[in-house]
Amino acid sequence: MKRILFITYWPFENEASNGICKKIRAQAEALSSFGMQVDLTYMKNGNMMVLADGKELQAGKARPVIGKMLASRQIKRYLKKSGTHYDGVYIRYALSDPWFLGLLRYLKKQRARVLLEIPTYPYDGEFTPDLRGRLAAFLDRRCRKKLKGLADRVVTFTEDEEIFGIPTIRTVNGVDFSKVPLQYRQEPDGALHLIAVAGLAPWHGYDRLLTGMGEYYKNGGTREAVFHLVGDGSELPLYKKLVEEYGLERRVRFYGFLSGEPLSQVYNRADIAVSSLGMHRIGLFKGSVLKSREYAARGIPMITSCKLDIFPEDWKYQLVVPGDDSPVAMERVFAFGDALQEERDAGVAVEKEIRERARDKIEMKNTFREIAEEFQ
Repeated sequence: MKRILFITYWPFENEASNGICKKIRAQAEALSSFGMQVDLTYMKNGNMMVLADGKELQAGKARPVIGKMLASRQIKRYLKKSGTHYDGVYIRYALSDPWFLGLLRYLKKQRARVLLEIPTYPYDGEFTPDLRGRLAAFLDRRCRKKLKGLADRVVTFTEDEEIFGIPTIRTVNGVDFSKVPLQYRQEPDGALHLIAVAGLAPWHGYDRLLTGMGEYYKNGGTREAVFHLVGDGSELPLYKKLVEEYGLERRVRFYGFLSGEPLSQVYNRADIAVSSLGMHRIGLFKGSVLKSREYAARGIPMITSCKLDIFPEDWKYQLVVPGDDSPVAMERVFAFGDALQEERDAGVAVEKEIRERARDKIEMKNTFREIAEEFQ
C-alpha cells in the first residue's frame, strides 16, 4: 500500500464551518479510496498537527506571523524523528520561503514523489499591502524560482501546461457529493431569494450585488429580492455599510458562519446562489471557484462573473454577469429568476438536473483519479 503525506498549512480550528477544511478532508478521503494510506498535516490552536495512523500528533508550535515558515521546519523535524517513509507527498501550496524549500529538498532525498496543488493561479493579486503581505510576496517571488526540480508536478485548476517550469496535472475543484444534500426548496413566497456562502474576501465581490440592489430600489424598483449572506470575513464591514447606506436592512440578512442543518435550512430558502463576482480583482476571469461546487452539488442555479469550469457559459441555469466592478443589474437577475420559475412550473426538476450534470465533472473521486495514478 502506498503511503502518502498530505501537507497543508490551513487552520483547522473552525473546521465544521470552513469550506476549505471540508475540501481538504474530501481530497484526503479521495486518495484513500484508491487504496492509499494518507496522513494529513494542518494548523490548529497555534500548533502544527499531524494526523497519522488515526492519531493526532503535535509536530510543534506555529507562532503568528512566521507560523507557516516554522511549520515547514517542524514537519521536516517530525519526518526525521518518526522515520516514516512516504511514497508520495501532496502539498496544498501556501507560498514559498527558504524553510519550505528545505522541506522539499528533504522529501526529494527520501525519493518521495511530490505534487504541489496551487489553489489559485496566478495568485500575486492576493498579497495584502501590509508588512506581512509584502514580506510573504518578497520571499515567494525569490524562492518559487527554485521549485523546479523539487516538485514533480503541479496540480492546477487552470489550463496552464507548466507553472514555474514544472509540468502540470490539470483538473478541477471537486466536492464529495455524499456530504452535500440536494436542495429541498421551499414554496415561493413572492420574493426572489439569493444566497451566498463564503469567507467574504474582496474577490467574492458581493458589494456589486448589494450596490445593484440599492440602485434598483433607489430608482423605484418594486420587485422583492432577499439576499441571504452566510459567512464572515474582511469585507463584512463594507457590506453592512452598503446595507445601511441604501436602506436594505429588510432585504439583506447576515447569518455569520453556519454549517449542518442550520445551513441547509437557509439554502432551502434560495432560488439562486451567488458565486464569486470579483475574481477579476485578482486577475482571474475563468476558474474553478470552490463555492460553486457546493452550489452545483445542492442543485442551485447560480450567478457568477467568472466563467466556471462546470457548465458551458450559455447554460440556462447559470447567469454570467460582467467581470468588472459595475453594479449587478437586478433586472437581469429577476429575468433569470422568472425563467427558472417557468422551468419549475413546467415540471422540470431543476435541482436534480443541475446536480447530475455536475456530478461527473466535480465528484471528488473523479477529479483525483489522475492524481492517484501519478502516485501509483
